[in-house]
Order: sequence, then C-alpha cells, then structure tokens
Amino acid sequence: MTYIESIKFLLGNKSKRLLLLVIIFLLSSLIDLLGMGLIGGYIAIILDPLFATKVQEILPIISFLNNLNHEETILFVGYGLFITFLVKFFFVIFANKIIFNFAYFEQAKIQKIMINGFLHQDYEAFILSKSAE
Repeated sequence: MTYIESIKFLLGNKSKRLLLLVIIFLLSSLIDLLGMGLIGGYIAIILDPLFATKVQEILPIISFLNNLNHEETILFVGYGLFITFLVKFFFVIFANKIIFNFAYFEQAKIQKIMINGFLHQDYEAFILSKSAE
C-alpha cells in the first residue's frame, strides 16, 4: 500500500477535507509573504523618502501616495502593515482551530478502529501473537 493510499484509507470519506487544509496552509503562507514584503517596503520608505515615488513609477496603481507627504506615507504603510498582521493573526487562529479539530476527530476515529480490531480478533490470533505487538 502506497503512502497516499494509506492516507485515503485512514481518512475515509474525509480525504476531501485534506484539500481544504492544503488551501488553508497556502493562504497562510501567502499572508506571511505579504507581511514580510510590507516590512521591507516600510523600512525602505522610512530610510528613503523618494522610495514611494520610485515604486509609483513601476506600479502606477498606487499613485494616490503622491498626495501624501513622507510622514503620512509612513503612517499609511504602517497601518497597512498592522492590518495585515492583524488579519494574519485571526487567520492563523482560524486555521489552527480547523486543523486541530480535524486532527482530534481523525485521531479518535483511528483509535476506535485499533481498539475494535484488538477486541474483536480471534482468540487463537491473540494467543499466537507476541506480547510486544
């Protein structure tokens, strides 16, 4: 039995929830990446007041930063950074809740299968088995 087949066997009809967990992991990684990118941009804006204008030449979509002075730009990006990490915090709590619930229910199901297999085995198989198994 291959690794994927054994996972499908253990998860049963809940193997489709595995895709949801993978998507949650990917979204969490994307939010982390966005937060780290904003930290670098925030530091660059603090150190170089002309950095915002350089970025506006590359990305004209953020041309609204032209109307802000240097301090307002720092505050605006700082608020964006704070909101990003706040969203990341709540998303991580939500993701951990889903992951732990999934893991606890699957652990209980696997334990039940193992106990049922042990309790319902033939007496001959029980006697012939080694005590360390």
